[in-house]
Amino acid sequence: MKKIFTIVAVLIASVINAQECATQAEDDFGDDVATSRKYISLYSSYLGQKDYQEAANFWWQAKEAAPRYKPNLYSNGVSMYQKLAGAAKKAKDTAQTIGYADTLFRVYDLWIDTYGDCYKIQMKYANDRLKYFPKDFELSFAKYKKAFAFYPTDKIRSSWVQKYFTTAYMMVRNEKMECDDILELYDFLTGICDKKSATDKNFATAQKTLDKYIAPCASCDKLEELFKPKFEASPDDVQLMEKIVGMMGGRKCTESEFYILVVEKMYGLTPSYKSARGLALYYYNKKEYNKAAKFFEEALTLTEDETEKSKLYSPLVNIYASTNNCTKRIKYAGMIGSNERNAAIASCIASKASSCGNTKVLRSFGYCLALDYAEKSGGKVSSAQVNAWKKSLPTSQELFFDGFEVGQEVTVPCWNGEKTKVRVQN
Repeated sequence: MKKIFTIVAVLIASVINAQECATQAEDDFGDDVATSRKYISLYSSYLGQKDYQEAANFWWQAKEAAPRYKPNLYSNGVSMYQKLAGAAKKAKDTAQTIGYADTLFRVYDLWIDTYGDCYKIQMKYANDRLKYFPKDFELSFAKYKKAFAFYPTDKIRSSWVQKYFTTAYMMVRNEKMECDDILELYDFLTGICDKKSATDKNFATAQKTLDKYIAPCASCDKLEELFKPKFEASPDDVQLMEKIVGMMGGRKCTESEFYILVVEKMYGLTPSYKSARGLALYYYNKKEYNKAAKFFEEALTLTEDETEKSKLYSPLVNIYASTNNCTKRIKYAGMIGSNERNAAIASCIASKASSCGNTKVLRSFGYCLALDYAEKSGGKVSSAQVNAWKKSLPTSQELFFDGFEVGQEVTVPCWNGEKTKVRVQN
């Protein structure tokens, strides 16, 4: 019983250490304060001069004299050997690079032994291990796994997401991990990318890496093969259904009978953002736009998360462009951004221009206004569209015979009294 208690206590302590990085209220100079101060001063001085080799020599003596001086003794040690290994790698000195890298990980181990398994240390360790010993991907993966378990989401960098998933991919490729496991990780990391891509575009790039490396495990057939037995075993498991719908929807596997079976069951049990969006995607890909729009708009009402809402606007714009519903097309384009709204307005004006006015010149005013909005769209209107509208403009001669001049301000028929300036074909 005592042995079990001891094991549990150790496990609890390791979890605590993994979560919280050590701090120290006072410097600990050990038993021989004078010696400790001497070597700490020497290594610090050389470190300040960026003489990392000399700094490293005195660092080891400082560590021996005062191993618990403070946590940044070890973070400085790591930094020194990162610099030394990096310089050797740049110089293409393989032997020296490996030597410095080996020492770097000795310092990491000493840091962990002294102050615990902090998630920040784990992340640094994983990044450096992958950099200097890429074939040792199992250890890098294990370190990333520990770090990501406790690292605050708002502090996670996009490069870490990419590196973590790269090691997971190598685990699968070398038969050290099953597709089930990497799919779980993909789901977790995609959630981080979704949350952070709105404010950091680098996470959109990270998501592309995830999508690239998940491919061998995430074909539509593979996903169905993995999830179908689980669903049949637990047909009322809403969390499982959410995972299936999210994963298959994200991989555009929305046309299978299995997908629609799951999403309809999920919607029937708990109408939610995910289930409504899942149904919307199914009908959208079948080009049943009226049904798709109904469920996309319902999904909007079932979430307060702006990132989730943002996933619905583009398909809604496309639907209402296809059904020629300009009011709603412009509305949802505006949710994406002002450039997208101006592009939608331009297209809507141009689509009605040919029926607004009883002469070619009068009808051309709509195309002029469409071109005005296209110029304000930041390139969101294609050059092909712009060129097509320009071909609908009158010639100088046609303009003259109708009594108008180039540059003259006119009111556009059928478009809320908006004004534009007369243009002609080039």
